[in-house]
Amino acid sequence: MKLAERGFEVTAFDISKTAVKKAHENAKKKGLDIEFVEKDFLAGGSRRTFDFVFDRGCFHTLSPELRGEYLKVISKLIRPGGYLFLKCFSHREKMEGGPYRFTPEEIRGYFSGPFDVLSIEETVYHGTLKPLPIALFCVMRKT
Repeated sequence: MKLAERGFEVTAFDISKTAVKKAHENAKKKGLDIEFVEKDFLAGGSRRTFDFVFDRGCFHTLSPELRGEYLKVISKLIRPGGYLFLKCFSHREKMEGGPYRFTPEEIRGYFSGPFDVLSIEETVYHGTLKPLPIALFCVMRKT
């Protein structure tokens, strides 16, 4: 929503009907025009392409056998020269359960080729968990 508040055209994908409904209601309250799509984007992606894609919690939930499909779909979504901003759990996060964790080297291994990995910085996931989970924030440009 922050991007829409700053004047960007935003399309948001989520597989969760509840998440889409809640986000749509929040956007409506703020008077924001955001296209919400309830869909497993791995099952078909989008016919549109984008200059920027933000993944805050999809890639790190995927089992290893689905990561290749993710790369195919995400590569088609982003225009050449466009950017992928990826936030995922870091290998340094020690809480039990939760999504898969990655090292910077693993991220480079998955994404190098279709993307130039420009930076990988350690950060945290802001939310309801305490302490805040350790994450990686990755900036990549589509080749």
